[in-house]
Amino acid sequence: MRVLVFTTDIIPLPGVPTSGTALRTHGFIEGFRSHGHDVIVSVPLTAVSGFAHTYDLASLDSAAKAKFDELRRFAFDGSNQAKIISDVNPDLIFCGHWPAMTLCAKPSQAVVIDLAGPHLLERHYQGMPNQIGAVLAKLNAVSKADYFVVSGPAQRLYFLSFLLRAEIQNPENRIVTIPMPLSPEIPKRPAVDCIHFPHFVFGGVFLPWQDPAQGLRQISTALSSRHQGLLSLIGGKHPNYDIKSGIYAELFDELLQNPRVKSLPLLPYPEFINELLTKDVAVDLMKWNLERQLAVTIRTTTYLWSGVPVIYNDYADLGRLISSYDAGWCVDPGNTAALDAVLAEIFDNPAMLRRKSENALRLAREMFSWDIAVSPLLNLLSLPATKRLRETDIILDFPDNAGLPVSREQAIEQYFVCRINGLTRVECRIATHNRTIQQPLWLSLYQLEKANGEYRGATKQLIARSELAGDALRNNEWCSLDIEPVADSAGKTFLFKIESDEEDALASASPWAVRGKPYPLLQLYHGENHIDNSSLCFRTTCAGSHE
Repeated sequence: MRVLVFTTDIIPLPGVPTSGTALRTHGFIEGFRSHGHDVIVSVPLTAVSGFAHTYDLASLDSAAKAKFDELRRFAFDGSNQAKIISDVNPDLIFCGHWPAMTLCAKPSQAVVIDLAGPHLLERHYQGMPNQIGAVLAKLNAVSKADYFVVSGPAQRLYFLSFLLRAEIQNPENRIVTIPMPLSPEIPKRPAVDCIHFPHFVFGGVFLPWQDPAQGLRQISTALSSRHQGLLSLIGGKHPNYDIKSGIYAELFDELLQNPRVKSLPLLPYPEFINELLTKDVAVDLMKWNLERQLAVTIRTTTYLWSGVPVIYNDYADLGRLISSYDAGWCVDPGNTAALDAVLAEIFDNPAMLRRKSENALRLAREMFSWDIAVSPLLNLLSLPATKRLRETDIILDFPDNAGLPVSREQAIEQYFVCRINGLTRVECRIATHNRTIQQPLWLSLYQLEKANGEYRGATKQLIARSELAGDALRNNEWCSLDIEPVADSAGKTFLFKIESDEEDALASASPWAVRGKPYPLLQLYHGENHIDNSSLCFRTTCAGSHE
């Protein structure tokens, strides 16, 4: 099988730091290869630009330079992703998170999206704008996929809500849970360093939604009071994207006032692993927020894979694995007494620590080895193909204005582009303003010939027309126009029109609209007036024409 993988970051390169998402996608790549599948990798052009801006390409070693040049050759964005698919002609398309899916229409190949983590929550905690647009983009992306990967049970429920809203059929049967794929070749740990025992480690990319301050401060205090042990801090800003660092820089400066605390910058992955092999305990306690509860943290799976038992949050899914394998400790990050008890156990019982280290390695072998980890996905793909009977193309449901009454003098016209073949339903949301509507509404759908931007002047062909009885309308409910599937609708421009014979605008119904004009919605007219930067609350559904 030929697999085309679209990533959201530069996959690990020799001698260069990387991100958790890149490590996760790399694990799937190697997992596919371990089962004999051919894999072609395509990384984002934005990540390529960020990498080239951050690093002196001439200074890279030959292996990293050759790999980066290969990645750059297949780099994608929204303008060329479809062409890359056409050129590679894969059997399977795998997206290493939903932002890697930018297609306007679903390809004929099966598509898998690794949902990986709650990206919308990450955007929220970064203070990024246009959350509504991001939600719509996510619904659009997942509507183009057939199968999905999540990292844990809580994530599964979170993402199921999006799949249901995108009208994915039987989504519960299209999801597999894979915590993390890592190499089955686990490095050998050296003997314990008794001089610096216990040696704690905390590491990773600085991210603004994370707050490890309380636990790290408490450990630093314990090191000082016992005159024993070390804490190594390893980390730095994201290597390829400009993401705020949150509290990290100030926190690290504070902790480094303690001579028993050391720091290292963000390291290339093999060097980071070499550091972990000499550490006794990893710390990954974070103040609760919803993103942290849903995340299955890649730094933590890497600690366990390296044989380092972890002090971890008691609220997250990965904590259940750690507890069941006795591969660390799960505590409430705000419970100082509970952490003090854990620290006393660590300082006073080296034999217990060795046992937990062995358990961590067993967990990694049984759960994270990439040849084992990807098997549930490959098993799902080997089942008979499930036909996607219907899927959502457009969904815009954030009503904020019902002030466009439909009357004899003022019809509503919403122009839009369909991105999927088989357009079979168009819906809008109607406000009756809690009054009985006397005159019926007429819903019409037209297909436009080449418009060249002049939509109202384009030749149009009536596809369907339907009457909605006025007294049957219910306030704020969706109203639909169902049609026989338009087989070749992908890429075509359509007009959805709402008309009424009502002469009194104050007695009429009106569709809900929202500020903004996200593609593929185009111009909106109320009578002869162009309503700038507005769109109807609007949904379209297409009948599947692919297996």
